[in-house]
Formats: sequence, C-alpha cells, structure tokens
Amino acid sequence: MHYPSVVSCGEFRGSVLSKDFVYIETNRLSPGMFIDLELGWTEHPFLFPRFRLKSRQEIRQVQALGLQKIKVILKKSKADALETLKKPAPLKPPEESAVTGADRDLWEEKKASLNRAEEYKREHRRTVQQYRETQKRIGNLTRNLKLAPANAVRDADEVIREITGMLGSADSVVVSMINLTSDEFTSHHHALNVTVLALALGKHLNLSEQELHDLGVGCILHDIGKVMLPQQLLMKSKLTAAEKKAVLDHVGHGLKMLSRLEMVSDAVREIVAHHHAFLDGTGHPSVKDADDVSDLCRIAQIANHYDNMCNPVDVRRALSPKVAMATLFSKFETKLDSKLIHHFVRHLGVYPPGTVVMMSDDSTAVVTSVSSRSLLEPRVLIYNPDIPAKQALMIDLAENDDLTIRHALKPGEYPKEVQEYLGLEDRLGYFLSKP
Repeated sequence: MHYPSVVSCGEFRGSVLSKDFVYIETNRLSPGMFIDLELGWTEHPFLFPRFRLKSRQEIRQVQALGLQKIKVILKKSKADALETLKKPAPLKPPEESAVTGADRDLWEEKKASLNRAEEYKREHRRTVQQYRETQKRIGNLTRNLKLAPANAVRDADEVIREITGMLGSADSVVVSMINLTSDEFTSHHHALNVTVLALALGKHLNLSEQELHDLGVGCILHDIGKVMLPQQLLMKSKLTAAEKKAVLDHVGHGLKMLSRLEMVSDAVREIVAHHHAFLDGTGHPSVKDADDVSDLCRIAQIANHYDNMCNPVDVRRALSPKVAMATLFSKFETKLDSKLIHHFVRHLGVYPPGTVVMMSDDSTAVVTSVSSRSLLEPRVLIYNPDIPAKQALMIDLAENDDLTIRHALKPGEYPKEVQEYLGLEDRLGYFLSKP
C-alpha cells in the first residue's frame, strides 16, 4: 500500500499524522485499523499492545480504556479502514454498558492465555531437562568405549529405544531448541543433536522401526573415533593440513573400534564410515559411486553438517539456523542428497528452532519449537520489556490468529538486550517434545 511522504492533517479529519502513523480519537476507530495502545503490560486486557482491530466489540473495549487518542499504524492497517478517517466523526458516543461484561471477559481471556503460555514454558523446561540427562548418558557411554565397548553400544541401544519411543505413532514430530553456553558444549552435545535431527527426519520419511534404531545408534556413534585423538586437537579452530588429516582419521579409528563388536549392524558401521564422505566423490573417505552411501548415512550426513554449521568449533563462525538451512541448499546440494535436503527443510520449516524472528506486530521473538504439523506456526518466546524475562510469553502461533512471523533476523539485527532477555546463548541443542 502506498502512502504519500507528506500528508496534510486535513486529509484525515481530527488526526495528528506522521508518515507512518496517525493519532485519532477513539470514536474514529474502525475494524481493520492496526493500533498501538502504548500502554504497559498490566494497563490493558489485551494479550498484545499492538494488534489489528477485528470488530466493533473490540473497538468498544479499547474505548473503555479511557484513552483520548489512539495510535494507528498506517502501513499495517487495511485501506478501507483508513478511508473512514476522511469522513466526519460519528456523533454517537461509545456504548459503555455493552463494554463492562465483555471487558471482564477479555481480562479472563488474557489470564487464560498467560496460563497456557506458562504451561508451554513448563513443557519446554521438561524438554531441556530430558536433553541434559540424555547428553550425560551419551557422555558416559562415550567414555566407556575404550574400556567396555560392548557395554557402551548396549547403552547406545537403550538411549535410542527411549528417543524413538518418544516419536511413537504420532503423525507429527516436534523439535525444540535448547540454549547452551560455549563452555558446556561438547562432542556429546553434537552427537545428541545429530541423533535428534536425523531421527526427526527419519520419522518424517516413514522409516521402519529397525531403520530408525540403526540410524539413531549410528548417529550417536558417528564420531566415536575421536576418543582416540588429543582433546586439544579437537578444540583447535584453525588446523594445519597435517592436523586436518589427523582429525579425519577418527573415521578409521571408529571403524576399528566397532570391528571388534559383533552386535553392531552393518548399517551403523556404514554411517560411521561415510558420515564425512560426499556424493560427488569428495570428502573423506572418497567414494567412487554415490550408491555406496546408504540412505540412512545420507540422513546422518545432512544432520551432521547442519549441526556443524550451527555449532562449529570456533563459535564466531556459527551460522544462524535459518542461514545454515539456506547453506545446505546453496553449497551442499551436489555433495549431499538434494532430495533429502528438501525433506529436511520441509520437516524443520523455514524458521528452524533457534531462529530469531520479527513478528507481525514488530516485536522480536525466538522460535522455541517447530511441529511438522504446522511449520509456519511454531511456538515462540516473545521479547517484551514490559514483562520480566522470567515471565516472558511463550506463544503457540497455531493457536493465535493475531500474530504471525514476518521474517527471520540475523545476529546483529537485534540488540544485546533482546539476546539476554530471550536467554540466547552461543550454542544450540535440539530435542524432541510432546506433539
């Protein structure tokens, strides 16, 4: 919609106008106008202070707030609603008697929305706890690989049975983000991230129970050869050619460790063998025929590269989830399975968990979880300086018609106080939540 850069006050009667917004009397409000109450969180009964008016009843509820002027955002308002401002103001005063009961109902609805938001946050806290407990188990089994490798593989089997049990028979999968600091992030977190992302994609592809199990165990164990390498080498962000070769040797170390274990399936060994290979013959080790790389391994490759982009050794090189997803398309479409990349994106959506987004009311939020059932309507945690950070609103957009995502934001496009308020850390974890 086009608005002239300079508009005289005579065009909109009784208004105070700028290029982007206009202040008008409350009796000039009309459905379709996008308003900003400019009130604190506790001073109004609406869930958000900025929203588009949908009905006359909603207008009466706004009028009951007793404000003399209301700010109308022009570019977010419907054109026919703004046309009403060119007409004389109505003489009939608001119907105060019709407001009282509805206003009370609105406060109750707001309270119910807050209760739902708190329940979403409790669910998320439970997911975070499950993630941390599972990561510790992966750390323990990894440390046992040298002394008791058979026990470690059995522990991996058990972990995967529990995670695949969470996938269950539901027709949708919910992937949630976990905020992690750089200090706490380890190879065990990476193994769990890859496992969760791969299993979520495997569920989306309708893999069998055995295929999901092999995929999960392979992902947990894909980097086990690194236990044979010096820790200081694995933590270096810049490697010499010799050091890069030494790190890639973890593939061979892992296969050698598994060669002594008969209970490990060929599918798991293949994931360990080829998770750094590329279908175009590059990577490590080089494969002459792309058909030599199994479908399960191709899934693991995508999850592994995605998490490496989001959680690199040098955190300064970390990509946002949105950019990492785009990079899979732009730089890996010939190296990885392009069809599976498309499935991966379709499963996690255009706003993967951990993506910071600009909302339709100009607020900033972070995507906390994505359901395969409603990819464009994830759950988000909203930045609102009027509300203490511990009470921040977590909203399920699938249940809220008034708020949508406008676009993703890159690091640096939002201030530090937003990052601190939303609890955004340098590292990301992923885990499954209840559908």
